[in-house]
Amino acid sequence: MKKIKIVLFFLILMPILSVSAQEQEAVQTTATSAVDSFALEDQSIANLKDIPIITLDESELGGSAMGDQNISSLLGASRDPFYSAAIFSWGSMRFKIRGYDNDQWKTLVNGVPLDYIENGYGAYSLYSGLNDVTRNRENVIGIKPTTFTYSGLGGAFALDTRASKQRKQLSITYSATNRSYRNRLMLTYGSGLTKKNWAFSASVSGRWAKEGYIDGTNYQGISYFASIEKVLKKHSLSLTTFGAPVKRGKATPVMQEVYDLAGSNYYNPNWGYQEGEKRNAKVEYNHQPTFILNHDWDIKENINLNTSAAYSFGHRIVTGIDWYNAYDPRPDYYRNLPSYAAAGNYSDMTVEQATQYIKDHPEVLQVNWNKFYEDNTLTMDTFVDRNGDIIIGNQSSYILANYVQDIQRANFNSVFNVNLKKDVDISAGLVYQFQKSHYYREVKDLLGGDFFLNKNQFGERDFPDNENAAVFNLDDPSFIVKEGDKYSYDYDIVNQDVSVWGQVVKRFNKFDIYVAGEFSNTRFFRNGYFKSGLFPDNSKGKSAVVNFHNYSVKGGATYKINGRNYISVNAIYQTKAPYYQNVFVSARTRDFIIDNPQNETDYSVDLSYTLNTPKVKLKASGYYSGLNDVSKVKSFYDERYNSFGNIAITNIDEVHFGGEFGLEYNIAKGISATVAAAVGRFYYTDRMKATTYVDNTQTIYDADQTIYSKNFRVSGTPQQAYSLGLSYRSPKYWFISLTSSFFNDTWADFSPVRRTDEATDLVPYASEQWNSIVDQERINDGKLAYTLDLFAGYSWRLKNQFSNLKKDMYLVLNVGVNNITNRKDLRITAFEQLRFDFDTKNTDLFKNRYAYAYGINYFVNLALRIN
Repeated sequence: MKKIKIVLFFLILMPILSVSAQEQEAVQTTATSAVDSFALEDQSIANLKDIPIITLDESELGGSAMGDQNISSLLGASRDPFYSAAIFSWGSMRFKIRGYDNDQWKTLVNGVPLDYIENGYGAYSLYSGLNDVTRNRENVIGIKPTTFTYSGLGGAFALDTRASKQRKQLSITYSATNRSYRNRLMLTYGSGLTKKNWAFSASVSGRWAKEGYIDGTNYQGISYFASIEKVLKKHSLSLTTFGAPVKRGKATPVMQEVYDLAGSNYYNPNWGYQEGEKRNAKVEYNHQPTFILNHDWDIKENINLNTSAAYSFGHRIVTGIDWYNAYDPRPDYYRNLPSYAAAGNYSDMTVEQATQYIKDHPEVLQVNWNKFYEDNTLTMDTFVDRNGDIIIGNQSSYILANYVQDIQRANFNSVFNVNLKKDVDISAGLVYQFQKSHYYREVKDLLGGDFFLNKNQFGERDFPDNENAAVFNLDDPSFIVKEGDKYSYDYDIVNQDVSVWGQVVKRFNKFDIYVAGEFSNTRFFRNGYFKSGLFPDNSKGKSAVVNFHNYSVKGGATYKINGRNYISVNAIYQTKAPYYQNVFVSARTRDFIIDNPQNETDYSVDLSYTLNTPKVKLKASGYYSGLNDVSKVKSFYDERYNSFGNIAITNIDEVHFGGEFGLEYNIAKGISATVAAAVGRFYYTDRMKATTYVDNTQTIYDADQTIYSKNFRVSGTPQQAYSLGLSYRSPKYWFISLTSSFFNDTWADFSPVRRTDEATDLVPYASEQWNSIVDQERINDGKLAYTLDLFAGYSWRLKNQFSNLKKDMYLVLNVGVNNITNRKDLRITAFEQLRFDFDTKNTDLFKNRYAYAYGINYFVNLALRIN
């Protein structure tokens, strides 16, 4: 009876945490708007990749508690229906657990933290495609104790890819899909532990597609992995290396007007035909080889020391079109659209005529490579550079540029674990992380021309009497750049982070309790290589070092009602250093920092109930989190000053609270049902402050301007998600499952520029125009979005059919089909543009940009495993 009451309590709690329709319309939201679309990175897709993929084991807690008998503790990695749904069923809609960004999670590989310390992003791109060797994982979700790191609000997960931990096998896998790539071929070998206590493992995979689901998104990727390990009586020493060089064409979110003109919600403005072949202007190249040395020492039966060191290097490059003294060539640029027909490319047409013309000539919605070559080779130019030298040749008006980040990283982690008298666990760790990122722009392709002018055209326009205003680098006497030359900006960002942490877990008969703490120091600086004509004293050389000290404390307790029922409570309070891009105003031009940069302060408390029986697995949780004093710097083209600028936003305070529910019920032998739900409210609790900086001046504009952001919603994730699944697992080695998921309360990322007094000045309060400026969009018009997914698999033991086989061989087929109903109208993200016309107050010029979930998509996997 007691168990039933507890379950009912949490079931009642869930709808209470939901929000009424009136409240949902009254409360509004924010996240991170993007800039000019050519500078926009596809971070939303990267963020999806960075969400931890959780592998849950099959451990179950059974039995009953009698009297004061010691009850087994709740295992953090036990199977959890809610988190399975959050990762596998809700990922297509970019669901974020509790609304947290990626920097609230930690990722470790062989003991080494591999998250990027300069922005908190996860390390998935380092080992993508290596599925066979990244299955061995330990997961800690939320505020819980962990023996391998100190985790924050979100949690942590650790991959163990050491050779001795890999399955002994030879595996050949082919996969076919219609998502980012079309084909994958993977070969994996694991020796297991040999008689001489050596272990070897290797894996290589290739992924490729001439075009992915979205037009123009070609994909080429090779992933490689190798590990060798020697195991001694009390020691093991391993060396592991891996990498995943990838080249992929990217897509860009656009305004709905452009999707409608193209007749598809998967229109991509980044590509066009060149000599009959599709060529994407925005291509990403990423390769960062990583080496990890790990030493594991069992000092005594109850004492262990694990030490790891890693080094990685490489680059991330994104290409993009750049131009000088020429018209903006982007096909989705607002002046090239019918909505701007009166003054744009279609000034001699009505909006209706311009719309029809574009529909009749769809090529105008794509990159015009032929025009670039024609314009760049049209006439011979004579140019006198700063040396007085005369340059004769074809000056490129348009070029293809590389936006480069060269990366060097070093990481060290040492973790000490001791078990005292089998009821006290002590863990402690020392972590050092270093990252140096070299940012620069270089000429990739002159597109038929002979040279490009490396001139600051905005500085040249705004300061005609300053002969140095157009100079990006005073140390270079020439404005001329050719293929492979750096131009525009060139600087390093150097980050260092040191932390120490400790944790004590005490187990009693009916209770488990723990306390943990961490102290850390973060420091970073900028080192410039170009001496800017506009900022000669603040652009070249090493900047001042920005330094932050931080701490975190957390603790919790679990009440073990019996061997199947548990109640847990956890709490954390922490401070976090801001990231460099939210401290430096415009690192690409100078070393200015925002006034009085502060640490972020976070706190969270959660309460959960867990039931584990052979027939029912249930977990219900409630949580309340606060993120305070967050700061962000955003770059955009500022219409007021007709120049690229930056808005530094401070006093960002958020609240995230809600409930989570997961249930797995074994209906009959082999048949089970799952139910999962997440209901939350993530919103801003205060008015932000903003200061505007323009790239070409040292003048500070609108210092401490008020942003009316209170009660706006946090964007980037559905705040309501539900799923219902039914599966059957046959004793004859096949399975099938069907899952339906529902989503609501996803909000567009709002622009702080439009929530100011200046933006609504002279606009009648609550008028249609006022609402169009201020209201925050609720994605999918607040309607419930849904998806339907099917998964099935079969495993053949070939020795049963072919008795003469000397090896045990298995053929495994898995099939997944997502969005079976082929919904192509599901918006998964939306953001307001930071650009705003302060003269007309017209929001139609810079409408919201959207990205859509794939329609029906599939993944077929066929593997041959030889043991």
